[in-house]
Amino acid sequence: MQTQNLDFSTLDLTHLFSFVSLEILPTPSSLSACYENKGRCGFKMKQLPFMGIVCTVMLFIVYRTTNYQHKHTEMETKMHPFDSEFRVASRELSGLPRGIIQARSDLELRPLWLRSSSRSKIHVLLLIVNNYSRRNLLAVPVGIEQKLNVDDMVQKFLPENFTIILFHYDGNVDGWLDLEWSNEAIHIVAQNQTKWWFAKRFLHPDVVSIYDYVFLWDEDLGVENFDPGRYIKIVRREGLEISQPALDPNSTEIHHRITIRARTKKFHRRVYDLRGSTKCSDSSEGPPCTGFVEGMAPVFSRSAWRCTWHLIQNDLVHGWGMDMKLGYCAQGDRTRRVGVVDSEYIVHKGIQSLGGGGAISSVKKASNSEVVTKRHVGGAGDMRTEIRRQSTWELQIFKERWNRAVEEDKNWNPGTAATANNSRLSPLPPEPVDFNYGRGSTVDIPMDSTKDLRKKEKELQAKETELRRREQDLRRREEAAARAGIVIEEKNWPPFFPIIHHDIGNEIPIHLQKMQYLAFSTWLGLTVCLVWNIVAVTTAWIKGEGVKIWFLALIYFISGVPGSYVLWYRPLYRAFRTESAFKFGWFFLFYLLHIGFCIFSAVAPPIVFKGKSLTGILPAIDLIGGNALVGIFYFIGFGLFCLESLVSVWVIQQVYMYFRGSGKAAEMKREAAREAMRAAL
Repeated sequence: MQTQNLDFSTLDLTHLFSFVSLEILPTPSSLSACYENKGRCGFKMKQLPFMGIVCTVMLFIVYRTTNYQHKHTEMETKMHPFDSEFRVASRELSGLPRGIIQARSDLELRPLWLRSSSRSKIHVLLLIVNNYSRRNLLAVPVGIEQKLNVDDMVQKFLPENFTIILFHYDGNVDGWLDLEWSNEAIHIVAQNQTKWWFAKRFLHPDVVSIYDYVFLWDEDLGVENFDPGRYIKIVRREGLEISQPALDPNSTEIHHRITIRARTKKFHRRVYDLRGSTKCSDSSEGPPCTGFVEGMAPVFSRSAWRCTWHLIQNDLVHGWGMDMKLGYCAQGDRTRRVGVVDSEYIVHKGIQSLGGGGAISSVKKASNSEVVTKRHVGGAGDMRTEIRRQSTWELQIFKERWNRAVEEDKNWNPGTAATANNSRLSPLPPEPVDFNYGRGSTVDIPMDSTKDLRKKEKELQAKETELRRREQDLRRREEAAARAGIVIEEKNWPPFFPIIHHDIGNEIPIHLQKMQYLAFSTWLGLTVCLVWNIVAVTTAWIKGEGVKIWFLALIYFISGVPGSYVLWYRPLYRAFRTESAFKFGWFFLFYLLHIGFCIFSAVAPPIVFKGKSLTGILPAIDLIGGNALVGIFYFIGFGLFCLESLVSVWVIQQVYMYFRGSGKAAEMKREAAREAMRAAL
């Protein structure tokens, strides 16, 4: 019997049976020859049991091989579904000549007819260029209750060459026909469906491939401070594949700190926040610290949307959890290609149309009608509760699918992503050899002996060990500082000569920022008062009032400005940032002294050098008769100190109301009692 080497992983079933029949089983010719020899083929006939065993083994191998190929094909289909779809589509289109096949479409409206003068090739070419050049898409789920707000939004986008598509989740289209732009928009109606349901079914990447950017927005966004043209220029210049406009701090609903507008920036890619359970710093590499946008107003490039469309789950209509994974569709490093634009910002009004109005037709982001009907939801509040439960359930399902997909796809690497073909980020140039960019440069490579190389290797290993030890020590110190609430503050104010750390927009909670800005204005007001005090006292000194009052005015300024910052402004800043009752108590103590000083300065009684070292009302009356200019300067100083006193009284009243209402007063009493008990023991 001849033996053959077979690769069973690629063996076809037909070839295997032919091999068995030819090499193992007795053929009719062999049986007839055996009969003619009158049974002399007994030895060959005795091989039949052995052949049966071999056939059984071969059939088992065939079964295992076929099963392996089936599982391998299933895995390939899961890991590369688009390749299999492409092969199937190619077979289905084989009956057409390639030149007639158009694999893509768009959402542009076409006229039913053209005039004979408009049918020339030149006119058609110009029409195509105008329609396909720098086009962008705005898609919004809308209900009739938000008609006015959507009208304002569309009026902003239409002049910037946008195609408008409205997803009517309440079924009411006739109510929009009176708007002048209604005939230019595309209207799609589906009762009680969400934004992501519409997007998955009507915004296929091949349909929206002509658009540079896809704006998939909610309907409750205020766009008074937003310009689409400027926004796209920033996104295009900075290479942001996925982005969103920043949210005004006064928005009704803000869920993530990274989306809040930074007033001093055009855009930002990350946020710094050392409060709470999630610490955001330079070492943070993912959401919600960097590489994150929220689902209310995302903007996708063409390539990013192709990836995002495939990320949207067909049966999970709420889209919960997707925002944490959108960065993987940024066509590269999500810490660089995902950002929030601050100079063009919006207001999230947070209108609760989720099951609002007591009718099911008002559901903006509801789940499908089967779920709502099945649970017999009555009122709007109950409906909203059921929708939240459904969303939470879908979030859990999405997480499980993501984790399972990551576990199954052994080749997936979250750190590497293919760069988009339409990415506008130019590659980095090669590093020059030296400052002469490598022209005529020579590189000397010393040829050390083996002994020297080993010595240097040991030195490098020792240095590496030392650096690793220092790095671990530094990390331990940073972690200990973070646990102790110690924050490393970078000096950033004033911008032209930074001497203090000051970042209200990013470090103070939104509901406390107004009070912090008012307190900051009183600190700046005190600085202005003391500067003007120096100016007025200088004029009085020049007119013969003596140099002592000038030195006192200078001392007031030198000690007052930094002293007020250290004693009461910085404690209030840290109290708002850390919610420390002790810091609040420190602020109240010294801010009362500040108010007392301002009132004393506004009066300026003749206690020290007849009170002329301060620009109060009494020295102003005394000096106005002798020198009108000096008297006027003192009266201006009196007005500034009066204004500072009034604003300061109002600030301490507002802070105290918050202090009492937040429960910090009771907490401070408990802390004082504990300290007293500890001291007594």
